[in-house]
Amino acid sequence: MLYLLNKDKFECKDGRLHILDLQKENPSKIRLSPTEMFSIIAPAGEKDETDKNEFITWMKKFDLVGEKSDPFYLDNGKALQPKITTAIEAYLGQKLVLEKPVSNDFLSGRMDAVYEEDTKKSPVIEVKTFCTDKLFGYMHDGEWILERDPNTNKVLVDEPGVKIKEKDWALYKKRKGEVIFKGWQISPDKAEYMYQLQTYLYLTNKENGVFYVCFYGANDIYNIDNFQLRIGVDENCNLVPIEMTRDPEFVEKIETAKKWYDEHITTGISPLMTKQDMIWYESQVKQR
Repeated sequence: MLYLLNKDKFECKDGRLHILDLQKENPSKIRLSPTEMFSIIAPAGEKDETDKNEFITWMKKFDLVGEKSDPFYLDNGKALQPKITTAIEAYLGQKLVLEKPVSNDFLSGRMDAVYEEDTKKSPVIEVKTFCTDKLFGYMHDGEWILERDPNTNKVLVDEPGVKIKEKDWALYKKRKGEVIFKGWQISPDKAEYMYQLQTYLYLTNKENGVFYVCFYGANDIYNIDNFQLRIGVDENCNLVPIEMTRDPEFVEKIETAKKWYDEHITTGISPLMTKQDMIWYESQVKQR
């Protein structure tokens, strides 16, 4: 759920927000993450969340909006990281350096991992976690709330493993660059994850990247010490490597993002609000 912050830092004119003291905000130090770049330039059909749009992204960069969300999935990623790192290092026979920063004059991010003995030929590694359970929850004020056991505070599982189709749970296909595994999909012209990895390949001038996708259930998190990872692509595996090569045409998306940065971050003037943006903005102004 998004909410408005620091209303005294801007004014609204002709459907756009204008930063009042741009020098104080020092926009030259602002950088866009790959996820933020995705929200700015990806076609609407590729975005699956209402807050992934360029106006909200602009507001976040100037600390004009806050966000509340259930920490379940983020906390899971943190809980699983040590086991995933150990498993990948054993699989590759390589020590990894985690959370390595990379940036240029308008983009920045932290790669999940690179080889300790890093070379141009070694890949950028990105880790994704995917809960295969359908969980009980409900919508409240535009936010999805996970239901929890009042005694243990554990999330309530509706259908365990339902996100993996029974007949296709070992499905692993590559066709026209598209990869699908156990209901998890990534393709060159779709998905925020592709933008993330391609941005890191661009910034590091590397040719290859690998996603390691970890599939888990809610009960695995609550029994983390007993959760065992198996790397591979057969039906018994729950940590799946998916390779991706650098797309030379992705530089066009980088150039589009740089143009957006110059037009809206450097100037401190937001993109024109859509009708949906305006409804949200006006509702927030009335509350404060």
